[in-house]
Amino acid sequence: MPAPFIACFDLATIVGCCDGPAGCATPRYWAWHLKDGGDSRPERLLYFWNYLGAYLTETRVDMIFHEAPLNIAVMSQIGATDDVVQMLRSLIGVLELAAAAHQIPIKSWRVQEARQAVLGRGRFKRGESKKEVMKYVRMLGFEPDDDNVADGIVGWLHQSALLNPRTAHLSAPLFGRRAWTMSEEMARTTRSTSLEQILTIEGYAEGWKCGKRRRQRKVNRWA
Repeated sequence: MPAPFIACFDLATIVGCCDGPAGCATPRYWAWHLKDGGDSRPERLLYFWNYLGAYLTETRVDMIFHEAPLNIAVMSQIGATDDVVQMLRSLIGVLELAAAAHQIPIKSWRVQEARQAVLGRGRFKRGESKKEVMKYVRMLGFEPDDDNVADGIVGWLHQSALLNPRTAHLSAPLFGRRAWTMSEEMARTTRSTSLEQILTIEGYAEGWKCGKRRRQRKVNRWA
C-alpha cells in the first residue's frame, strides 16, 4: 500500500509548506508570501485561499496538517497583538475550509511535540528556537529560505514518522536527505512572482472561481 501524500503548513504571513508521500526521501518545500495579496487581512486571506485552490487542484493530497496555534493567553504573554492572533486563527479557518471543499482530512501538530520528536528537544531559550530549527533542518540537507518553511519541514518529518515509523530514522542528520525545493520549479514564490504567474507556471490557469473547485487532479510522480 503506497504511503499517503501529506501536506504540512506553518501558518503565518509567510506560509511555510512541505509535502510528499510520508517518509519519502525527497519532500518538496516552499513558501507563500501573503503580503503580496494586499495590505488588509481580508485580501491576504483571499490570496491564501487562491493559493490553496490552485495547489489542491493540481496536487493529489491525502492528508493535510498544520501547526497548532499557541494558547491565546500564551500569545498575549509573548506580545502578540489582537491583529496577529486574529490573522493566525483566520488562516486556520481558510485552510480547514479548503480541506473540506476537497474532502481531505485535516489535523494539527503541536510545535513543541514536533520539535521534541525531530530535534530531540522541544524547549529553547527565548529567541533561539527558530535558529536551532533552521540549523537542524540544514544538517538534514534542506535549504529553507526562512524559519516558517523550516517549521513546515519539521512538521512534515514528524507526521511522516507517525504515519510511517520505519522511516523515522531519516530525520537524523546521519541519514540526511537532499530535498526537492518547490521554489526551483515555481520560479521562487517570492514577492517578485505574482499569483497569476505561479498559476500559469504550474498550469493552474483557472484555479478556483468563487470557491468552485475543479475535480480533476494530477497524480504526482516520484522517483
